[in-house]
Amino acid sequence: MRHFLTTPSLKRQIIGLVALLIIAVGIVGVVFLHGFEEVKIHGPVYQRIKMANDLTADILPPPLYLIEVYLTAAQMRAARNSQQMQGLETRFAQLEKDFDEREAYWAKQPLAPEVRHILERDILPAGRQLLDAMRSRFIPALRASRAEEVTAVSAIIDELYDRHRAGVERLVSLVVTKVTQAEAMATARTSQFNMVFIVTSVALIALAGLVVIILARRVCRPITDMTDAMDKLANKDWQVDIQGAERKDELGQMARAVAVFRDNGMAGERLAAEQESERVAKEKRADNLSVLVKNFEAKVSRLVGTLSSAATELEATAQSMTNTAGQTNEQATTVASAAQEMSANVQTVSASAEELGASINEISRQVAQSAEITLKAVKDAERTDDIVRALAAGAQKIGDVVGL
Repeated sequence: MRHFLTTPSLKRQIIGLVALLIIAVGIVGVVFLHGFEEVKIHGPVYQRIKMANDLTADILPPPLYLIEVYLTAAQMRAARNSQQMQGLETRFAQLEKDFDEREAYWAKQPLAPEVRHILERDILPAGRQLLDAMRSRFIPALRASRAEEVTAVSAIIDELYDRHRAGVERLVSLVVTKVTQAEAMATARTSQFNMVFIVTSVALIALAGLVVIILARRVCRPITDMTDAMDKLANKDWQVDIQGAERKDELGQMARAVAVFRDNGMAGERLAAEQESERVAKEKRADNLSVLVKNFEAKVSRLVGTLSSAATELEATAQSMTNTAGQTNEQATTVASAAQEMSANVQTVSASAEELGASINEISRQVAQSAEITLKAVKDAERTDDIVRALAAGAQKIGDVVGL
């Protein structure tokens, strides 16, 4: 049974269980058919009872029981005319013919040994001798009116009839016993088959219940478990345990397929989580990049403002130097005129000398101021160069972020 339950194919398991049930039903059918054939009409038991009844019917009354022959012999002795005698002889001939026919019939029938023994040892031989005695001796003696011979043959007929009747009585007693036994056996077999019917019915019910239990355990419950597992998988419960994957039948194949579906679902969920994490990281990098771009734009804006202010200041410084240079040129021209006039007028020279000293002081002041402005312009240019380098470094960082 264990080997049967572990067969590879679920189809073979179901077919095997159904075949087992069919075989059991077939065995019960054969048993009941055998019992029915035995006790049914024209069955063996019926034939034995019928044969015994037929044999009894042949014996009581004739043709096998020769009581009518014996009575006919008595009537022949009492006959008063030839016409009456002729009628009795005709009756005797018919009785002998019937006896011969039934004797031949029963010689071919499958009688019980003890029945055949009584029939062939006592009844038939005595009956045959009685008929022969009447046909060959008794009737001719009556016809010839040989009284002494009739008396002697009558004594023989009486003796033969007594032997024949004794055999008939034993046979009737035996046949009645056989019929009673056959009827008792039929009753017992009927009771036996009723008991067998009850037992086999209970066995069939138990077998059917066993088949149902096996199918429920091997088929229905695994299918129910599989359905529950698939419902949980449909709700994305990937931790469900798939039962029956180790089986080698169709349910095992189904369980392994569901396990693959579960594993693929877990892998898909894991991949989705990774993709979501990557998306969040990309969004974070994009946000960081946006912040860096905004910061860069703010720095560039500030640097542009600073450069604009420095350029404006540098332009003002250049304009101031131009103005100072113009003033210096004018003052130089004035000094030259004053030098020419110095030769003409000493006093004028003296005054011009004072004025020249003042101009020289002013020129010195303007030159110092120009040098200061120039130094400031140089510092502004250096600061501008630092800002441009900072912008280049910021642009490099933006490029690195974009590369991520």
